[in-house]
Amino acid sequence: MQGIPSSESFADLLKTRPLKKTARLMLHHIPEDRECAIGVLVPKRMAKRAIDRNILKRLAREACRLRLQSVRGRVLIRITKAVVSVPDSDRAGWWTELHQLLDCLSQQKL
Repeated sequence: MQGIPSSESFADLLKTRPLKKTARLMLHHIPEDRECAIGVLVPKRMAKRAIDRNILKRLAREACRLRLQSVRGRVLIRITKAVVSVPDSDRAGWWTELHQLLDCLSQQKL
């Protein structure tokens, strides 16, 4: 599993229709015949504090590492609702949403 290297790759993914949505997250996927490349998009306007952006990115990368062993192509997870902060008590909720998104992707056997 590797990261998506450039913003052009993000642009291609953002043009695709979302594969799945949850209350705060959205999943885009382009199936390709190569190793899975992961991108996490947490814009500053959605999460003002850098610590919150970093926590969300780390949670998403770890969830992808655990769930996307057999997925091929490019995957983008992006946040859709503004976040004030990510306290320890809310991390379980984010983790659950991430797993809902990734379960959808792993069930498709792409």
